Amino acid sequence: MTLLLALTLVAAVGNTRSNDELQTTSKQYIVVMFSLGPAWEQAKPFNEQKGSAEHSKNLQRLRAEKRIAVGARYAEKGMVILEAASEDEARAQFASDLMVRDSVFIMEVNTLSVFYKGCVE
Repeated sequence: MTLLLALTLVAAVGNTRSNDELQTTSKQYIVVMFSLGPAWEQAKPFNEQKGSAEHSKNLQRLRAEKRIAVGARYAEKGMVILEAASEDEARAQFASDLMVRDSVFIMEVNTLSVFYKGCVE
């Protein structure tokens, strides 16, 4: 992840700052990164990859539940900042995702420690 992208995303969610002291919110954010896996078929676009329809439906469900703070693509990667109690809970949201299960995507999950609140429109 580039430094600029990381700073932009960190500014997008989470904490407030007042009187030069950090105040955390009760929300926990998890970064879920998707990179192309060994089962990705280079000759096919995303919508023709195995499990793409189910992956998209899963993301639609998470958006409808207001669990996704930010979703983005850059280079050949995808990223979701998910509101979840833990990394394990975030992984569970993608446990049945065919693209992850069948290695079309490789998923990486990390806690996002927000230190400054910004805005994304």
